[in-house]
Amino acid sequence: MAADPRITTLVQWASSHGAVLNNHLEVHDDPVTGFSFRVKDGHVLPAWETVVSLPTPLSLSYLNAVSQGCFHPELVSRTPPHVVGRLFLVKEYLRGRDSFWWPASWALAPFWPEDEAELLEGTNVEVGLEKIRRDVKREYEDVTALLKLHHAEKEGAFVRAVTVQLYQWAYCIFSSRSFRPSLVLSPAMKTNAELLLGYGFMVPATEGLHNDYTHALVVELPAERPMLGAFRHVQPDMVWDIFCTLAESQGTSAAELISTGVEGEGEEQQQRERQRKLFSGAVDGHCEPFLEQTVAIIQHKMLQELERLEETEVEIVGGDEDELSGNQKLALEYRRRCRAVLENALEAMETDIE
Repeated sequence: MAADPRITTLVQWASSHGAVLNNHLEVHDDPVTGFSFRVKDGHVLPAWETVVSLPTPLSLSYLNAVSQGCFHPELVSRTPPHVVGRLFLVKEYLRGRDSFWWPASWALAPFWPEDEAELLEGTNVEVGLEKIRRDVKREYEDVTALLKLHHAEKEGAFVRAVTVQLYQWAYCIFSSRSFRPSLVLSPAMKTNAELLLGYGFMVPATEGLHNDYTHALVVELPAERPMLGAFRHVQPDMVWDIFCTLAESQGTSAAELISTGVEGEGEEQQQRERQRKLFSGAVDGHCEPFLEQTVAIIQHKMLQELERLEETEVEIVGGDEDELSGNQKLALEYRRRCRAVLENALEAMETDIE
C-alpha cells in the first residue's frame, strides 16, 4: 500500500526539526481516531520505552502568540491563555502553507452538529456536551468582541475570518491533542464517556476491560468477601461519599458505624478496612440501615437514568444504520452501552436481594 503523503510530510517535517519516533512504531490514519501511532508488523514495543520525543519549538500554544506579538496587548491581558492559544491556531490555519505548522495536516476535528449531538440526550455524556457548547460559545463571543475592539486596520480580514466553526475546530484540536500526563496513559484509564467527549471515539468492551463505567477500585476485596452487586458498576468513591453523608446526617460517622477489628494500624489502613466491609456488605446490624439507604439511592439514580434513556429513545427512519453518519453510529452504540450498564447494574442489585 502506498504511503499516505500527508503522513510522509508530517514525519519528515517533525524529524527535520528534532523529533524522534520510536523505531518500533509508525504513524497511520486510523478510521476512528485519525492520525495515530501503532506498532509495526513483526515488532514489539518494550514496556516503558519512549514512544516519541518532540522538541518544544514544534509545539503551538499561547506562548507563540505572546512571543510573536500577534494580538493587541489588551486582548491578551483580558483573555484566558487557552483562548488566546486557540485564536493563534486559527490564525495559523488561515495562513495555509505559509504557516510553520502546516505539515501537521490539521484535519477538521469533530465538533458534533446539534442534530447529531441530540442522539446523546439521556446519556451521561449529555451534560458534559452541553457545558462544552456553552463554554465554547461564550469564549467565541468574548474573544471576537475584543478582536473587533482592538484589531489593527490591516487585520480586518482576519477578524471577519474567525468564524464560530473555526473556533470550534480550534477547541477540538487543542482538547484532543493536549500532552498532559493524564492523556499519555492507556485509554483504559478513562471511561468511554471521557474518550467520547475529548477524542471522539470509544474503546470496545472485553471480558477484562469495560470502559463504559469507571472500573478502577479504590480497594481490593478478598475472594471470600466479593463486592456487592449494587456497587460493581459505580464509582467506589461515590458509594463511600453517599454512605458517609448519610451517616453524618444522622450525627454519626463511618468510624462509629463500621468496626475494623484492626488494632495498631494507621488511619489510612483503618479506612481501607471500613471500605472493604461496606463494599462487601460485611457490616453489623446498626450499620445495615445506612448500607440499605446507600443501595437505595444508587438504585433510584440508575432507574432515573434508564427512564431518561427510554424517554429519549431514537428510531432510525428506514431502520438502516448503514445510512447514518459516523457520529450517529457512535452515538447509537454509546446509547446501547449505557443501557446495558444500567440494566446489568440493576440486575446485580436483584442478586444481592436474593
